[in-house]
Amino acid sequence: KEIYDNWDNTIINLTSKFSRDIKLIWFPLVDTSNVTTMTSMFYNCTSLKEIPQLNTSNVTNMNSMFINCTSLKEIPQFDTSNVTKMGYMFNKCTSLKEIPQLNTSNVTDMASMFSSCNKLTDTSIDNILQFCITSKIENGTLKYLGFNSNVYPINRIEALPHYQDFLDAGWKIGY
Repeated sequence: KEIYDNWDNTIINLTSKFSRDIKLIWFPLVDTSNVTTMTSMFYNCTSLKEIPQLNTSNVTNMNSMFINCTSLKEIPQFDTSNVTKMGYMFNKCTSLKEIPQLNTSNVTDMASMFSSCNKLTDTSIDNILQFCITSKIENGTLKYLGFNSNVYPINRIEALPHYQDFLDAGWKIGY
């Protein structure tokens, strides 16, 4: 209720707006149509469990947006067509299981995007392989994204439907 009451729909920068709010469990659907930056917006919101499908059509920077949101299990389909930076976006989201297919056609930074995300489903990993293919990152590796061989062994990755497309696009496992 407090977020609704204090929301300014003309805001364009939400950098660290809710950072370290350990009491935040869910986020309401508010007008984010003017926002261009969501860097560290929910950084260290360790109780955050639910995010609505926010309007992210004008956002260009989502670096560290959900870093250390340890209770977050899934995210909705966001419009990421204008995003260029996604580094550390889900870093340390240890409960995260579901990642939809994201548009990464303009993304140039996905460093450590999934470090410590050890519960991703095979469907989510395959979605990640697909959006790596369309990104602007050259010579990328799964290690660059934060994957490690203990949790995501090569044979698990090789069995995914878009693995060969991932390789054909110049990406490598890189462990």
